[in-house]
Amino acid sequence: MAQTALNLGDNTPKPTFGVFRWWRNWVRPRATNRDEAFRESTIRVTVAILLTATILSFLASLPFFDLQGGLVSYPMLTLLAAVLTLASGIAVARHALNTAGRFLVLTFIVAASGITIIDGYWASLVLPMYMLVVLITALVLPRSSLLPISWVSIILFGVIAVLQEDAGRQLKILIEEEIVVAATDVIINVAFLVTIQALFLRQLRIEFDSRLAAMSESVQQAEQAKQEADRANRAKSEFLAGMSHEFRTPLNAIIGYVDIMLSGMAGAFSEKQTQLQTHIKHNASRLLGMINDTLDMAKIEANRLEMHLSQFSPEEELRQIAESMKSLTDKKQIELNVLTLPDLPPVVTGDLQKTQQIFTNLLGNAIKFTSQGGVAVYIGRKDAERWMFKVVDTGIGIPEEAFDQIFEMFQRVEQGSAKYEGTGLGLAISKRLVDFLGGEISVMSRQRAGSTFTVILPCEVKEPELVSW
Repeated sequence: MAQTALNLGDNTPKPTFGVFRWWRNWVRPRATNRDEAFRESTIRVTVAILLTATILSFLASLPFFDLQGGLVSYPMLTLLAAVLTLASGIAVARHALNTAGRFLVLTFIVAASGITIIDGYWASLVLPMYMLVVLITALVLPRSSLLPISWVSIILFGVIAVLQEDAGRQLKILIEEEIVVAATDVIINVAFLVTIQALFLRQLRIEFDSRLAAMSESVQQAEQAKQEADRANRAKSEFLAGMSHEFRTPLNAIIGYVDIMLSGMAGAFSEKQTQLQTHIKHNASRLLGMINDTLDMAKIEANRLEMHLSQFSPEEELRQIAESMKSLTDKKQIELNVLTLPDLPPVVTGDLQKTQQIFTNLLGNAIKFTSQGGVAVYIGRKDAERWMFKVVDTGIGIPEEAFDQIFEMFQRVEQGSAKYEGTGLGLAISKRLVDFLGGEISVMSRQRAGSTFTVILPCEVKEPELVSW
């Protein structure tokens, strides 16, 4: 289903998909530091919007609005802003954030000054433009630049306003209307508002930077703690992997001696003694199984897995394992069927021991959690390069929210499974062995309706490089 949807999307591309893809790629920051990433993203978005707006404004100003060009005119102002914005875009593309930010701030200063010169210092758009200069400075430059640029903007505005005051008076006399405010009053208002805005934004930047520094320190401490935990975990895994022989040998000896006594080779025992010996063997075997699982996982975590490739028949090997576990299903009075699909490869190349371990874990789980119905195994070909097997049961099932959890170490779905023995490592080991062999494992299940585990393996496993989890 997912593949079909993907193909439909590929076959019917939208005309604007390329534009959206370019936009997403352009605005995506390349910096890894969060502060720099925020500034870079702001610069990239502003550059894209501003460059588009200035170019369109320049192209439309002459034919549509009949604005005459000149050294001091709106067409020249938009052209200069476009050039400065383009310079900012080139700088940010080369990862020069401070240079890109300076060009962008200069663009807004030039725009504010140009509007002041063209429309006059008393124009309603002048104050918002200078306040925009302060805002963009707070967003794209370090906070140390905020007050200096604000003061430069105020001084620049003051100079322009003083030079324009006489022209304003003449305009007032010419049209005989009270439209001109004294330059001093306007300068004081602009200076006050811009300075207050700069101080507020600077305080916000200080707070933002302090929180970002605290967050970065917390992340760094968490990363250090994680590294220390990983080192401790690797040391534990190395120890357990190295002690596998020392753990297994005494238990195997105990089981061996009990087998000798149960066989009668050590003499006759009473019925009670034989019963106790049977309990010893049963519990020792359980303990050995749990130790084996734990040591296998430790060996995986310590990267001590080795590949032993050979050619084998999937049908023959899996059927033998299923036959060896038939006594378990007979004891529970449930069915066990193995079905071979006609396209199954007769021979594959892989690690037979690990493949057997994966299948044994999955089949053992299916039998353990099934009390009515039965278990079915399907063996077949997935595609030209992969074969697969499925283990289907009619057992207690798994809730959907636990699908990922069951492949983690020591994780068990408590609801309905607490009464079953086990370490909770079988599926985790199987998952890691499947990954090691270059395959895939998946599960489909419903509570009280059974489970289906599917394993897909390459028909020819290749020797892997160092694998770590």
